[in-house]
Amino acid sequence: MADYWVDFIGNDAAATYRKFGYYSTEFVIEDFRRLTRRTKLIGINTLTCSVTNFGILKARFDPADQLGWLERELTQLELDGWQAIIMGHMPPFLDCAQAWGIRYRALIERFQHIVRTNLFGYSHRSEISIV
Repeated sequence: MADYWVDFIGNDAAATYRKFGYYSTEFVIEDFRRLTRRTKLIGINTLTCSVTNFGILKARFDPADQLGWLERELTQLELDGWQAIIMGHMPPFLDCAQAWGIRYRALIERFQHIVRTNLFGYSHRSEISIV
């Protein structure tokens, strides 16, 4: 997938995605002046927390150090005065391994002034959930 997304997310983010399944990249849309500078798009691999992913049984707390990486990313954004948009496949608030989900929600609560929105596309129908 990294090869398909490289034009959208850039070479560095594609290399990280290829290796770990998650990435971050500066979010630039010239028409939205408030978002042009100081916003990072963070793509996370929420399948690492899926209760149906039996591959996580050995590393159920933080496969591939994704949550540790996310905390470091958000901390740096906070120090730099940036904001974040987080996106992924399945919402980590549903059918998510308990330890991973609890830590993710704690990060979102801790950095609620940094994370502007969480975007997930799992349900295959139009819906909005406010958590």
